[in-house]
Amino acid sequence: MSLSDVFVFLDDVKFSTRSFVNRNRISINDEAKWLTIPLKRGFDTTIQDARLDGDAWVNKHLRSIELSYRKAPYFQDYFEAFCEVLRSNSNDSLARLNASLIKLMADWLGLACITYNSSAIETRAVADERLVELVSAVAGNVYVSGAGGANYQSESTFSAAGIDLQYTNFAVERYKQPSPDFLPGLSAIDALFNIGGDGIKAMFSRMQEAPPGAALQQRLVASSSR
Repeated sequence: MSLSDVFVFLDDVKFSTRSFVNRNRISINDEAKWLTIPLKRGFDTTIQDARLDGDAWVNKHLRSIELSYRKAPYFQDYFEAFCEVLRSNSNDSLARLNASLIKLMADWLGLACITYNSSAIETRAVADERLVELVSAVAGNVYVSGAGGANYQSESTFSAAGIDLQYTNFAVERYKQPSPDFLPGLSAIDALFNIGGDGIKAMFSRMQEAPPGAALQQRLVASSSR
């Protein structure tokens, strides 16, 4: 999102089990532990049709987060608003909950890109061809993909449509955590509570996420909501 003018939530793709779509990791007693949102419908459906299984999990998750991070330097700056968004969306669809949390984080980091849901954009193709249609629908001329996309995406499909396919070279940067050993791959709230929004923005500024010399004029990141 920090590289993008437009960000599209792929909310109408099939829900993927054992992914980050309905779970994430936080630091509990200096170990990375999963917090999973239970679903009553979601294992053979799209993300937008996945429904949360009640709201009993909300207070349990929030309590785990509070116990783990209440002594973090920036915990008090963000926790109340985080609780409010989580609770107010706890009886909704998984896609809507994820989008609400991601938009909250984007606001805290000053990321002003426009967001859309793919379900609201009419497309007919699949795979890379559908990504091309999504980019074109929002008048984009660059598609920014995660580095893993290089294993399966076709550059010729994008170039034939006049769209520049670019990959980020994101690398995890160690930041201050209370644990003796750095724990990578945690939820964004771990960094938020430990180094604050300004610390994360400074980290972003040091990252070379786009290829050298790339002119990211109109940019699009398409991502499953997380």
